Amino acid sequence: MRREETELVNENILTRTDDTSIGFKACHTETDGWSLAAGAKRNSMTCIAVVIGCANDDDRYALAKSLLRKEFAGWKVVQPAFSAEFLYPMTVHGGVEDAVLIEPGELQGIVIPKDCNNLETVLVLPKFMDAPIKKGQKLGTVAFYQGDTLLYETAVLATENVGKRNFWDALSKIAVKMHEL
Repeated sequence: MRREETELVNENILTRTDDTSIGFKACHTETDGWSLAAGAKRNSMTCIAVVIGCANDDDRYALAKSLLRKEFAGWKVVQPAFSAEFLYPMTVHGGVEDAVLIEPGELQGIVIPKDCNNLETVLVLPKFMDAPIKKGQKLGTVAFYQGDTLLYETAVLATENVGKRNFWDALSKIAVKMHEL
């Protein structure tokens, strides 16, 4: 029995020198030169660098590494803040209930310049909704801006079902009101 060992050598400079590297695709053609798409993840931020048409193999890796370093140095991930004071019940017309509670949809991190410290939150909701309303139904939007630039937008959702009022529901409400008098 022969014992043969094989040694695999990774020639990709990024994966050998940067443990935050998450993948790459390198290519070369005579007409277009040396190109590379490379990604890295540090903390909660993922960056991708794409270089096209470099003169040689070393230049493409050096440029990609430089681009990734600049991206991580100049940008940060922030979780958009959404104050609960904006989450007042929304009026429902023609419903079994007069209002429905609302909540923001999925809030994901936003990549912004490191020197940016404030985001503007804009909540867009109608004055009321007509019944019926289903739990999870989109009722409006909440958007996050840096100056005039929209960075992220997500839906504002109903937290519960509100059925449409029928004759018997209306009669019951009237009876309760009369009893209170």
